[in-house]
Amino acid sequence: MLTGVLLTTLFFFLAPVIVDFYDEPRLTNLTKVFSVVFFVALSSLNGNTYHLTKYPVKVTQPGQNKKDWNYGKDGLMNEVFDNYKKLPLSLLQKTLLEINLYHVQSWRLWQYKPKGLKVFLKAFYFIWFSSNSIIIFKVIFPFYFVQDYLFGKLKRLIK
Repeated sequence: MLTGVLLTTLFFFLAPVIVDFYDEPRLTNLTKVFSVVFFVALSSLNGNTYHLTKYPVKVTQPGQNKKDWNYGKDGLMNEVFDNYKKLPLSLLQKTLLEINLYHVQSWRLWQYKPKGLKVFLKAFYFIWFSSNSIIIFKVIFPFYFVQDYLFGKLKRLIK
């Protein structure tokens, strides 16, 4: 079985365009993106990609009580927003990315609900006023949250 390192090496030597993650001029300030993921994605966009299903990569996941990190006070939304902030995109595009992140991964906020209303509202506040989010997101987020919440309630009532 090929391990992740061997698979990455295989991509490295087979890729027609070899770009060093840290020398890519548009992305020099993206420090929290995994370079292997970046390289595979860039190779996929610029060259041929082969999906070798015969050689799966075994992924192990320790129990949640064994991890040495947590989601902080905001579900790590601020960390993701920090990466979006550094991308060479317009404010509108960055805002759409931030709204889409919440839409697709709203669990990052809702994981705090079982811990009580106070903890949940603090998480909502930290996401809303995240230091790395775009100002347009700060204006839209509360309305989007209410709409998303009401739509979810309506879906549950219909079922």
